Amino acid sequence: MMAAEQGSRKERKAMGEAAVDRRELDEFVATARRLRVEADVAERALMEHLIAGEANEDLWRPHGFSAFAEVLSQTDICKPSRYARYKAAKGLLGDDVIAAVGVTGSVLAAEVPDEGARAKVVEHMAAWVAANETALSEQTAKAIRNRHFRPSKRPRVLARMDRVAELDAEVKALRKENRSLHGEVTRLTKALAEAEKKLARSG
Repeated sequence: MMAAEQGSRKERKAMGEAAVDRRELDEFVATARRLRVEADVAERALMEHLIAGEANEDLWRPHGFSAFAEVLSQTDICKPSRYARYKAAKGLLGDDVIAAVGVTGSVLAAEVPDEGARAKVVEHMAAWVAANETALSEQTAKAIRNRHFRPSKRPRVLARMDRVAELDAEVKALRKENRSLHGEVTRLTKALAEAEKKLARSG
């Protein structure tokens, strides 16, 4: 009888310890999910900061950078391809979708070329985020995307996006330089005309 009671007490103790361990694990997972959300929010803030920086060409062009991708590469702030993909996602999907499915989800969803399949990917990603109360990992986001679209030759796509971003920056730089040169020509033309007038009056 005594042995049975001791055995019962040990089982209850073991069950209690297991319950405590599970609560600790649940707390750990909840904290991890919250931090994942915060990390996604932070990455989005970084990307928006970079977009504002790229738009302010006077911030980086005077320092010898001909394209914003060079700033990212040389300062190691962010991979140019990641930044280019975020901008593409922002332009295609909009801020509301990025807020709903996160940066990683948006970047991967934006690479789905078919509009109908892309809409389904976004819908399923948003449902997953709502159900799990955390941001998508790249693994989960890819799994959802691949149910509707499986990309091929992905490295080539990324290389092209990098090149497009660089060319876009170069075009903007040339246009700005052209405006600057045009202004300088106008200024010098006026100065020359004024000098000729003064010379004529002195003669």
